[in-house]
Amino acid sequence: MNILKKFLTCTLLLILSFQLVFNNTYAAHASINSNNSTTTDSGTEVALATSSITTTTTSTDDIPKTLESLQKYLKSEGIALVDANTGRVLYQQNGDTIMYPASTTKIMTALLTIENVNLDDVVTVGEEAASVPADSSLMTPRLVVGEQLTVRDLLYAMMFKSSNDAAETLALYVGGTREHFIEMMNEKAKELGMDNTHYANPHGYQDENHYTTPLDMARLAIYATKDATFMSIVSSTTYTIPKTNKCKARVITNVNRLLNSSASEYLASATGMKTGTTNDAQECLVSSASSDGYSVVCVTLKHPIDSTPNRFVEGKKLLQYGLYLLKNTPADSTEAPTAQYVYPTPTPTPTLILNLIDSTASISIEGFFAKINDLYSSLGMIAQIIITIIIIFLVLLILLVILRKRKAKRRKYRKKYIAARAKKNYRVDIPSKPQKRR
Repeated sequence: MNILKKFLTCTLLLILSFQLVFNNTYAAHASINSNNSTTTDSGTEVALATSSITTTTTSTDDIPKTLESLQKYLKSEGIALVDANTGRVLYQQNGDTIMYPASTTKIMTALLTIENVNLDDVVTVGEEAASVPADSSLMTPRLVVGEQLTVRDLLYAMMFKSSNDAAETLALYVGGTREHFIEMMNEKAKELGMDNTHYANPHGYQDENHYTTPLDMARLAIYATKDATFMSIVSSTTYTIPKTNKCKARVITNVNRLLNSSASEYLASATGMKTGTTNDAQECLVSSASSDGYSVVCVTLKHPIDSTPNRFVEGKKLLQYGLYLLKNTPADSTEAPTAQYVYPTPTPTPTLILNLIDSTASISIEGFFAKINDLYSSLGMIAQIIITIIIIFLVLLILLVILRKRKAKRRKYRKKYIAARAKKNYRVDIPSKPQKRR
């Protein structure tokens, strides 16, 4: 029993020591990376040192490999470039500044629709579609009252053509009322840690109470990449809405030029997502790309209308830059991005954690443990203590069970051994026949 107590005590001390060393090492690593960031006159945080990064790969495309080579493409006021697998911020510019999202709002509307209703449900268009202002993005031809389409058709209309009438129709169908759907949008934003975001409508039509930030939109974009149905829609280029009871068949095309193989802005690794434009928001773009197991999302808000380069060139260069960093910059390099993460903030809910830990993502063992540590570090002190105690208790319980089994096994073998020895040593002495006395 004394040996068991000593063994359990040593195990406990070992676990606590390992945790302390791991947390201190991680904190030191984050501190070193943070020292590599610089600040421009406008308060922009630069997430990477501007020193050159060499590579042996060659390409006909001009892929930005340093921050200096990237800067000439940047025109948007708000930018967030984030590793979609870990949530690490690769580059940001005015990431927490309040801005208008325009039609990138429809990413949230689409996700809530996919999560709450069947895509094959048939929806009848009501007066809500007719109430959409005529100067906003509309389906062509415009949806009319009484027209029947599937949820899937409306999703493609909303994400491809930025149809506000489709967004209003989906909001009413999913939420029961427009007001309830907007409540759902804000609740989801809170769940995702989008603390500087507030929705006032399901489509992004200009409203002073409808706003977000580049980093908040990056949180939403990362969440969206985990939904296979959503990504299937936003990565497509064309879709045919079948003939309805009010209109002939419509063939619609995705306006995201990153997906258009005939466009100069085409990016083979691009996977979506959504554009947006209003006079106040100016041009917005949420984009994503994946290559060799790496995945990045990019948010550009308030890009000047009709600026050169356009928002798609800017988005393309940012995505290329992000993928290049992930593929060619070691995590412990002084040129690695600063240790800032959009996730998990705030304390993640169980649902959010399940979406973040994507079993299909191809990441290294180091990246896996870094993600686990990020989730653990995001919890409060009390939660960390409780989890640590539970882990230690489980480890000790497993050790106790193993020791008890071993002890029971030894007893079993000892009994067999004693029985075998007893059987071997047992002798039956047959008394000899007594002789008769003479």
